[in-house]
Amino acid sequence: MNGTVNYVADRDGGANAGRQDNRGFEGLAITPDGSKLYAVLQDPLINEPTPNNGRNGRNLRIVVFDNDRHSPTYGTSIAQLAYQLELQADIAARIVAAGGTATPTDPRQGRNIGLSAIVAINEHEFLVIERDNRGIGVDDPTGANVVGSKRVFKIDVRGATDITNTALPDNGDLAAAHITPVTKSPEVFIDLAANTLLPNGKLVEKWEGLTIGPRLKNGCHLILAGNDNDYSVTQEAGTNVQFDVYVDFNGGSVRRDLDQPTVLNGQVVGPVPAGFSLLPGVLHAYRASPEDLRGYVKPERRGQHHHDDDDDDDDHDHDHDRDHDRDDGRH
Repeated sequence: MNGTVNYVADRDGGANAGRQDNRGFEGLAITPDGSKLYAVLQDPLINEPTPNNGRNGRNLRIVVFDNDRHSPTYGTSIAQLAYQLELQADIAARIVAAGGTATPTDPRQGRNIGLSAIVAINEHEFLVIERDNRGIGVDDPTGANVVGSKRVFKIDVRGATDITNTALPDNGDLAAAHITPVTKSPEVFIDLAANTLLPNGKLVEKWEGLTIGPRLKNGCHLILAGNDNDYSVTQEAGTNVQFDVYVDFNGGSVRRDLDQPTVLNGQVVGPVPAGFSLLPGVLHAYRASPEDLRGYVKPERRGQHHHDDDDDDDDHDHDHDRDHDRDDGRH
């Protein structure tokens, strides 16, 4: 930044390249053999596209690191791959169809839409969480904004162009720039917005955790997703005053001053009203059929040098309905 290193510079404070403020690495996955790490940036870089400091872009980067201790490049980045977010127009259309309001900048492509998590299926296929920033959270405790995107997609990195030394085009047209992004499944693997309702029928904002769990007796695998509740703490803009956020899941919320628990905005308010609680951390479990996770390779144990899965998915019946399996198992 103008010759001076500043790792927390905001987008309007002179930074002209690199990650957007508060939009750095958001997810990390390790391949089953442990040889590579895949780190996803939450959103496009400031200079991709240059206009609007990356905030209108849909192309972000997945950075691949060498995790082989015997490799001369161990611990360093060995590739960067392009990932394309859903179009803002498509997400906005879902919001409007559900009775909400959306504009070209709310949710904003490349700023309020991004990646939050990644987990490996095998050496080249992964699951990722792509989401908007809407839902019940510290900035919208009543969940007033209709949610447009809380989705898990399957991606495949085979054939993707290494863009380590390549600037992504400002117009976002990767094909014209002869850049092949990671392959993204056209169908949604899990629609979190359809299956993660809170008691008031609304959704949490920050789905940021995803993992593939053990194999179940019926041949399916557990998929576990979780959210970040930001410690149920919010802060007044431009101040150091922080508040605990409590909700009643009926559209009501109250904020409590952390330093003076019985005072809110200078007024004595007594204890937190009955029925109000801090924003929850939520976990939802899903079942993915063998067909859903065809090719899944479980992580190797230390000293293990093969990818054989003792419970090879290919040995089992693949005639499972994905949505039925997931919906019945999300508890």
